Amino acid sequence: ELSSTKRSRLHRKTAEALEKLRTEDDLAGAGELAYHWSEASSAGETVKAIDAARHAAELALKAAAPMEAARWYAHALELTDEDNVRDRAEFMILAAHARLYGGDADAESDSLPAARLAETIDDLDLVVQALELAVRTNLSLGEAVDLERIEFIERTIERMGDVTPELRARVYCSLALQLIYTGDVTRRAELTSAVDALIGEIDDPLLRYRIGALCQRARPWSTLTTDYYRSRINSSEHHVVLAHDDVMVRYDAVQNEWFPNLVLGDGARARAGLAMLDEMAIRTRHPFLEDMVPFWSMMFHLVEGDLAGCERDKQLMIDRWTRHAWPSIEIYATSADAQMARESGLLPFLSDEVLAVEDNSVPTVRAGIAAIARKEAGDRDAVVQMVRQRGRNHFRDVIDDAALPIVYSTWSEAAAYAGAVDAINAWYERLSNDPELHFTTGGWYLGSATRNLGLLCSALGRDNEAMDWFAQAVAAHERMRTPPWLARTLLDWADHELTMGRRDAVRDHVDRALEVIGDLALDASRNRAAALRVRLA
Repeated sequence: ELSSTKRSRLHRKTAEALEKLRTEDDLAGAGELAYHWSEASSAGETVKAIDAARHAAELALKAAAPMEAARWYAHALELTDEDNVRDRAEFMILAAHARLYGGDADAESDSLPAARLAETIDDLDLVVQALELAVRTNLSLGEAVDLERIEFIERTIERMGDVTPELRARVYCSLALQLIYTGDVTRRAELTSAVDALIGEIDDPLLRYRIGALCQRARPWSTLTTDYYRSRINSSEHHVVLAHDDVMVRYDAVQNEWFPNLVLGDGARARAGLAMLDEMAIRTRHPFLEDMVPFWSMMFHLVEGDLAGCERDKQLMIDRWTRHAWPSIEIYATSADAQMARESGLLPFLSDEVLAVEDNSVPTVRAGIAAIARKEAGDRDAVVQMVRQRGRNHFRDVIDDAALPIVYSTWSEAAAYAGAVDAINAWYERLSNDPELHFTTGGWYLGSATRNLGLLCSALGRDNEAMDWFAQAVAAHERMRTPPWLARTLLDWADHELTMGRRDAVRDHVDRALEVIGDLALDASRNRAAALRVRLA
């Protein structure tokens, strides 16, 4: 049997021979080389072993093998001397980032320890990299405030002095993201406005775009207007990033090809964005992309009224996200269930747990969904009471997080149904500021704001305005190619025409709505159309 010394020497000789044969982009060869240098480390070859492990990890990332990269970075960390704090912090961060890309959401737990380690050597760049290890949802609902992290970031801002615009912007984004869960909208707005100004001082288009993507997540949702999204997807940086070779760099731009175009109602471009994501996932087999595909596909099935497809992708999302410990599975699965139930006519029959509302007077997203459930059940008195109780401040106290589009859609529709004049006027003023907006957020699509404006004007008896908004809503939903919301709008319009006594127009809208529904399982709209026909008889 060979002694450990002789074995290490043989590994060193093998590594030296492999170095002469290797090619720069040979992942298998790089892994084999890293293994032999690692086994030779006891023979004084630790530095070469660490370099080889780093190189193997970098090639693994390029080959869309993030978990293999994470293993090599973790191995490099094991080999690094305890006194070499900088390299240890860097390898800890790189390994955690690779694990996140590989679908291991638990890697976020390494964020603050790595940041603290980097802080001991005053390496702000590494501190910022560590703080960007985050996978939390942009919803404040059910999320705890991380005071320890907030205090750390505040201390970092106080100590950072004269730094580059890039680093300052990234630290501000990290803090603004954490403030989502505190409800401090004013501070978030100040921080993200400062980031916008700092981005203008950065020359590198990739950096500008990447920091802009971080800032997009962190900014108050009420500032994400259609003008904002157009500026993002039409920028020169967007097209540079969209053509990038690195799959995870390109992902930011691909995500901005589909989500902002949902908000803008550009169905063709949004679908093209989803197709890009699907193609990237199939081509690279990247775990992170494969996890995202069923989530985004689930949303598009809702847009298109394909409830069976939505259920299928919801289950696939649950399976993949559970395996990889992604957070907020229950929130997104319940979101899909609520929308499918609404289209099936079953929203009022969802469990009390799903429709539970908080014991307060705030117009929350949960309460908004419950109000629509009561509307779908025909319980106008309950909706009137909910609007009266939670709209006392003219809905100025809505929570400004990623649920805001759902809040806008549900509460404005509830106000119109309740006939609450003050609430209707408040919502009309708010929605008419950006009428081209489509109510979209993670896991939800609730149609164009023009439909809700039509409902509000109809409730106030403003016939000409209601007719104009409904016509715009039909056009918006045709462009989006969304049968559920096109049919729903046509039936809303029919209700308005019936109130005005224009029976021929009612018949035309109902007939077209049924044509749009076709064989889709949109039973709520189908039953509503049948009820309107009965009223015409």
